[in-house]
Amino acid sequence: MNIDNSLKCICVLYIWNVCLTCCYTKRCTVKYSKKEVVCDCSNMDFHTVPRHIPINTTILDLSSNHIALLHNETFMWLTKLRTLIIHTSRLRHIDVNAFKGLENVQNLDLSANSLDVGSLPMSVFNSTPNLLNLQLSDNIFSEEYPDKSLSFLTNLQSLSINGIRNGRFRDGFKYLKKLRILHFQPCFITHLTNETFLVFNNLPIEDIDISCAIRKVEYGTLAPFKSLNVLKISHNSFIRLSDLIPILIPLKDRNMSEIDLSYNYRARTGSDILTPKHFTILGQICVKSFILAKNQISVIRTGSISAMKYKNCLEHFDIARNNIYGDKGAALELFQLTGLKTVDASQQDSLSPWNVGLRNHSTSMYSANNVSEVYKMVNTIYTFPLPPNLEEIFAERLVMKATHLANVNFTNGRKLRVLDFNWTPFSSCTGLIRGIDHLEILKMSGFNCSLIDLSFFQSFKKLKVLESRSANLGRGLLDDKEGKILKGLFEL
Repeated sequence: MNIDNSLKCICVLYIWNVCLTCCYTKRCTVKYSKKEVVCDCSNMDFHTVPRHIPINTTILDLSSNHIALLHNETFMWLTKLRTLIIHTSRLRHIDVNAFKGLENVQNLDLSANSLDVGSLPMSVFNSTPNLLNLQLSDNIFSEEYPDKSLSFLTNLQSLSINGIRNGRFRDGFKYLKKLRILHFQPCFITHLTNETFLVFNNLPIEDIDISCAIRKVEYGTLAPFKSLNVLKISHNSFIRLSDLIPILIPLKDRNMSEIDLSYNYRARTGSDILTPKHFTILGQICVKSFILAKNQISVIRTGSISAMKYKNCLEHFDIARNNIYGDKGAALELFQLTGLKTVDASQQDSLSPWNVGLRNHSTSMYSANNVSEVYKMVNTIYTFPLPPNLEEIFAERLVMKATHLANVNFTNGRKLRVLDFNWTPFSSCTGLIRGIDHLEILKMSGFNCSLIDLSFFQSFKKLKVLESRSANLGRGLLDDKEGKILKGLFEL
């Protein structure tokens, strides 16, 4: 269904200083379903809210227009509206009664506009008592937060807003008694102190995203968040992960779903070292997912995994895109994480024990002088214990010295289903992998399999997906006239 709206006129021909004008009606699009009436007025070059919107509209999209001002009672007749979207519309001011009549609105997106504290009169949200989700991110709040305006939103559950450098969270926030999700986008907060979030004390916030420009933290910063379940502190280029981890101290003995501390410390030079002290702090939280990707970690000290209190809680461990090369002992401790289901150690930019993680069957420990021998002793069997519930290993694109694939015997590997070593430079496929008999997906693209043991896949009877691109198999299988390489793989 199309709706007539305001006219738009353009000059189609200019002759002898006379403009021949063509006018046409701009149209919104309305789609009906059993539960929703969606009116799409986005990208229509509107300068005011169009008037001929169906009164039974439940979702109204006014995004990407040029609506600088919302006048009083603009939406007065849209009493069934539940979602209102006005992002990226150059909005600068909202009159105090602009939302009058929107008692049923639950979702309001005002992001990516030019709103500041002066744009939002104190009672502007008084007409939206049932608002649950409010997007105010990517506006121009620069000195203070609009807490007085927000204080009327006692049922608000999710808030996204700019993080202001040196801005204070004032008393208006404490009236958001049902707030569960708090995200700062973009965020220019540089210092987190023990007083920063005090106004949120005892609010039921479960999910917070503080991806800012943090340079310094105090260790009691997160103490006011008593119900925290998901924490993201990422993309803070000026602070090392080792200096950031102590911010987790107040979360001791909590149950959480995810802690994401990825993409911090982006200095061109330099690296970071994690010790058992850091993992003691990480491990005192019963968390299902730890994301420590891309933090320029160079070393994880032996004893780090052992120092964790809640080893059985962790299910997903992501240390991808770091530079881990030192102290192989921590890799050999992974089996202690008895609840671990997925580990991602992809794209390590160095010769790393996390890349190999193999232990001589007859040796209890390595020395610094014989780590390189792991790559050379093709006829030796190396044993590597896996966490007993591990299902997926991602170790693609490991930057390491090209080496022969050794004979590896994994223990506790009955639940492993995915093994991804794509584009890791093994110079032959003569080694055999044992102990992961229920493997379903094997990725080994980029291996040099011009030399390959024809029984290489024979222990993988459950294999369903095999990816081995650019692996010189044309040479390695030249003499395999009987197809021995895939013999018995009936599920492939």
